[in-house]
Amino acid sequence: MSGKRAAPRRTLVRLCALATALAIFALAWLTINARPWQAEAKAMRDPRVVALEGRELQLQQDARDVRRLVTERFSSYRDRLEERKKAIAAAERRHRRELRRAKRAAAAAAAARTPRYVTVGVPVVSVVALAPVTKTKTS
Repeated sequence: MSGKRAAPRRTLVRLCALATALAIFALAWLTINARPWQAEAKAMRDPRVVALEGRELQLQQDARDVRRLVTERFSSYRDRLEERKKAIAAAERRHRRELRRAKRAAAAAAAARTPRYVTVGVPVVSVVALAPVTKTKTS
C-alpha cells in the first residue's frame, strides 16, 4: 500500500513545486516590469545630460533668432531688388528712346548729305546670238 500512496504524494509535490515556480516567475516579472531603477535615475540626473539639455535649449533659441534675422534681411533684400529692377527697366526705356532719336538724327543727316541724281533713262541691253568668230579644223 505504501507504493500506491507514494505516487499521489509525488504528484502533489510536483504540483506545489510548479505553483511555487510560477509564483516566483510572476513576482520577478512584476518587479522587472515596474522598473524601480528608473525612479532613482529620474531623481539623480547626470549633470552632463542636464548641461546638454540646457545647451539644446540655447541652440534652439539661437536658431529661432537666426531664422527671424534671415527672414528680415531677405525681406529687405527683396524690396531693394524690386526697386533695382524698376530702375533698370526705366534706364533701358530711356536708352531705347535715346537710341531711336539718334537713329532718326543719323538718318536725317545722311539724307541731307546724299546728293540727288537725276536719271534720264535706263539703257536697254539686248543679247544677240552670233556665229563663232574662229573656226577650228580637225584632222
